Amino acid sequence: MTTHKHLIQCMQALGYKSNDTGICLGLAQMVKQAILVDGLKEFDDRIEKIGQLSVGDFKKIAGELQKPRRERKFSDLGINLTPEDVTDFLAFFDGIELYFQKSQYAHLFEGKQNLSQRNTAPAEAILLPTKAETGIARIDSFSRVYDCDTGGIHMLLTALTSTPPIAHDIESISQLSQLLSALASTQATLALCLNNFDHQICIGFNPKTQEFSFTDSQSLPTRYYSAKQAQVSFQLLACDIMLALGGTISFDLYTSGVKPETLSPILQQIKPMILPRYSGHPTKLV
Repeated sequence: MTTHKHLIQCMQALGYKSNDTGICLGLAQMVKQAILVDGLKEFDDRIEKIGQLSVGDFKKIAGELQKPRRERKFSDLGINLTPEDVTDFLAFFDGIELYFQKSQYAHLFEGKQNLSQRNTAPAEAILLPTKAETGIARIDSFSRVYDCDTGGIHMLLTALTSTPPIAHDIESISQLSQLLSALASTQATLALCLNNFDHQICIGFNPKTQEFSFTDSQSLPTRYYSAKQAQVSFQLLACDIMLALGGTISFDLYTSGVKPETLSPILQQIKPMILPRYSGHPTKLV
């Protein structure tokens, strides 16, 4: 199984400048991209493949990459992978690195740009794919302070996973559950990057499968929650969000495949739940 630490070590074996303390922001942003182009299965498969390889395997790959392209023979390394796998891994790690440490690669960005870690726009301009027919748009950013009662949340998780589930009311979980319900009602492809002061995760909604996804670098692989089992699923997902982040949570909401203006009525309903700085003017990214 791939872990956060394993991903970092594999990237470092290939020569990336990955931060020893974590790559959560870069990974969450790559999840966001996968969600918005209906590529989350490919993301999950990639994470699984990386987990099947050792850090030593990636050191062998790094050695082979030092050779001229025509002389590279990954099949001779005794590793179950193809040249296409290597290309895919490198593109994936490139994305994580550019989102997470843009300032280390300032030469790739034109003009004077804000290359701070939290500003994802410069990397989005380079990395966001153009597969979505109506483009990809950031709806807006918003934040809210939640009361993180960790003990209560663990009790609620126990209650929700019992048979039958037992209802418990924790205000922060109730608020987040309402938000998730409102997002599901859009029936649009959505990616929601959530972060506190030192960690970022990504959740998504797939209208085709009626599922929410939850991806946290600290607890891979991706977990899925059926919107068809709304009340319990939304509460379980809300618990995961609170346990991963807690306290003050900032949200960045993205969509693809629909005209973002059509989501305005739903966003106005969401407004009281999360106190957004909603401008009503979505930003077209691609």
